[in-house]
Amino acid sequence: MTLSTGLSDRQARDGGGRSIFNADALKQEGNLSEQVQEVLEELNKLYPDYKFKLKKKLTKKEIYIDTGISPDYKPSSPKSTGPKPDGGIICIQVDNVWYPILVSEAKKQGTNNILRAIEEMYDWNYSDQRIAEEVGWKVERVTKTIKDAKFKQARGNAIERAYKNYLELAIYYEGLGITSHFAYLIFASGCDFEEGSTIPDRMDAMTRGLPRNVDYTFHPRQLGSIYMQDNLFTGQEIYDILLGTAVNVIEHIINV
Repeated sequence: MTLSTGLSDRQARDGGGRSIFNADALKQEGNLSEQVQEVLEELNKLYPDYKFKLKKKLTKKEIYIDTGISPDYKPSSPKSTGPKPDGGIICIQVDNVWYPILVSEAKKQGTNNILRAIEEMYDWNYSDQRIAEEVGWKVERVTKTIKDAKFKQARGNAIERAYKNYLELAIYYEGLGITSHFAYLIFASGCDFEEGSTIPDRMDAMTRGLPRNVDYTFHPRQLGSIYMQDNLFTGQEIYDILLGTAVNVIEHIINV
């Protein structure tokens, strides 16, 4: 059920809104960064003889020059940046070499259902103040949205950014000579991923058309593992997938 549909149902049943769009309810359950930190703590307990670290980002220099992929690489602008995955990059040190073992992203594209709800409430002659209270936005933002009639956002931007990260991380793994695994995980949720939306199809290149919600960490073609649903992921769901993937990669590395 979309937020807009849910609002209609509640309105019909209760005869009025009661802060249905509380801001906290609109946030992705189980913040990815928090789950990554918990996974990192658990890995330190499970593998006390190894060192782990979390890299927040990769530079263009690390990807192209340091790996030897393109020693003479020079970005066209000094402002060019490399991937900065939402969950960062967990690495393990083995024989004084740092290996990436887990990269994670959280892509929540659900603003359109809020915008549809704003449009509905506007049609019902709700005041800007009341609409703001319902959706957890500032009044000024609601007023501008209504004034500009911007009831739809650009869709797919988050996925396109993830695809750029995916490509450069694949190059980074290649430069490091890592061919046995590629743990690039995306947790995609929100109304943009509901049935009938074209947004999910924009991720096809990362799985080469193979099904989503499947672990492709050890696939020979460096596929992304995309976990997608319209409902929000819980913290436990994210944690279980992250930890399971990390442990599988570590066991593979230390037992080869």
